[in-house]
Amino acid sequence: MANNWKIAGAAKIKVPALNSGNYIEDCTIIGFPNEMRSLIEITALNSTRKEFVLSDIADSDEITFTAPYTGIVNSGVLTTSAQSSCQIFLPKLNSGTGYTYTFDAFITKMEVTPSEIDGKLGWTISLKPTTVLTRS
Repeated sequence: MANNWKIAGAAKIKVPALNSGNYIEDCTIIGFPNEMRSLIEITALNSTRKEFVLSDIADSDEITFTAPYTGIVNSGVLTTSAQSSCQIFLPKLNSGTGYTYTFDAFITKMEVTPSEIDGKLGWTISLKPTTVLTRS
């Protein structure tokens, strides 16, 4: 089966707290989170080896993306505890359509990357989802 849509070229991300609520265009690297559950150690003094149980609550990794640096940064973004309603749009290859993923998240990191390619600055932003991603 051909993978004809999981391409980050022309992808865009909307994080209302960044870029005045407009989409951040031309995202080049997008890391999608996996749903996961942690192991909790319950080893007791009388145990013969380590014992674990699976946690009841699922969690997800952070979503990290890289985009061209726009120079627009809300300096108070990382000091607030407010969540943002975020969207990621991934276009299908050779098509005008694509998928939009919607979720709520905290912004956990914003970092301007070194100018490595053609002297252009980029920035890496990390989001910690607090809801499950929904696709439309």
